[in-house]
Amino acid sequence: MKPHERMSAIVELLAERGTLSVNETAELLGASPATIRRDFGSLADNELATRTFGGIVSDQVSYALPVSHRIPADDPRHRIAEAAAAMISEGDTVGLNGGTTTAEVGRQIGARSERFSTPITLVTNAVNLATQLALRSNVTIIVTGGVLRTHSYELIGPLALQSLDAVRLDYAVIGAEGLSVDGGAMCHHHDEAAVGARLAEHARRVILVAAAHKLGRMSLASIAPLDQIDVVISDADPTHEVMVACGKLGCEIVTV
Repeated sequence: MKPHERMSAIVELLAERGTLSVNETAELLGASPATIRRDFGSLADNELATRTFGGIVSDQVSYALPVSHRIPADDPRHRIAEAAAAMISEGDTVGLNGGTTTAEVGRQIGARSERFSTPITLVTNAVNLATQLALRSNVTIIVTGGVLRTHSYELIGPLALQSLDAVRLDYAVIGAEGLSVDGGAMCHHHDEAAVGARLAEHARRVILVAAAHKLGRMSLASIAPLDQIDVVISDADPTHEVMVACGKLGCEIVTV
């Protein structure tokens, strides 16, 4: 295993478990304890984790998200994210807005990127997503400016929108609080919706990721109408009226 691959694997394990021991990690990754100690030291030096006796614990700022931002192991959003990540190729530039599903998409894109010979570029206003991928050697991360909305870990406002006007995306992967026939993709907060809309405007293709319970739901602010969405990935029944409406508009429907 190459050094950058080993470091990425350690970051994955640390994000999942919260704490790691030298001996356990060495056994899992087939490396010597001395090598793992050096890797742990590198994480600590970069303030991404804290050393403990015989191991390491994840830094609270970097990894410990509130329960509302974590996805249970059996949640269908893992499958939704996997399907979205599978659409991304090496060298692509991908925009992601904030949210639990898009954060999982970003994580899975980061894992896939280790197999790419050409780095991918991720553009996001979600600071938790950027931090999560900080040590991925094959991912270039561009974070928008803006004012941090602590409830969602998203940067919003005029600076965020101005940042996005300077980029062009191969894909925008958009999460939403609701997806309806009349309202399209929506969320609860106008400023967050504006960032999602700007990502969609600058993308060659727009991928909407939404769990089944989001379909048919209305929300306050519009992100994009259905005819601006190119792909919908969901665990919803393909006969749901929203899925049918998207299909009639020429949208690719992916069910997981």
